[in-house]
Amino acid sequence: MGALVVGALLSGAFVANAAPAGGKVTGTAACKDRVAKLPEGARFHVQLLDVSQGMIPAREIASHELVNVKKTPIQFTMMFDPRLIQENHSYAVVASIYKGDTLLYRTVEEYRVLTKGAGNEVDVMLSMTREPGAVPKPRLRPRKREKVAMLLDDVFWKS
Repeated sequence: MGALVVGALLSGAFVANAAPAGGKVTGTAACKDRVAKLPEGARFHVQLLDVSQGMIPAREIASHELVNVKKTPIQFTMMFDPRLIQENHSYAVVASIYKGDTLLYRTVEEYRVLTKGAGNEVDVMLSMTREPGAVPKPRLRPRKREKVAMLLDDVFWKS
């Protein structure tokens, strides 16, 4: 039923990912600090999320993992079931790099894909975590209404 897809990496690491044939998101992940070499046994995890619901936690549509990642940039292909995509929804890609269970790098911005003029190719930038092992959630850009509320909060609390 599902097609078997093998994600390959510039460094030669790979892992299998099964999903129904049809939809895919491809891209590259790089680190802001231009790290040349990742620690031994590093793994790269990328997710496709439905971020349409604003304050409600995003729903995972697909994920993909590469093991024994040696360096960045990392090329990835993530397969997903196209029946799960709704044109009136918004989708984003988030990614992270781990050493064991310790989070080393993560995306801190949203990278929109698939709908509302966004394509299926994306380049993501990962930032080093401040505290190794901390597992903060990616900060997805607030909607305009939420931005206004945040600005008003800042003005109120700083006055």
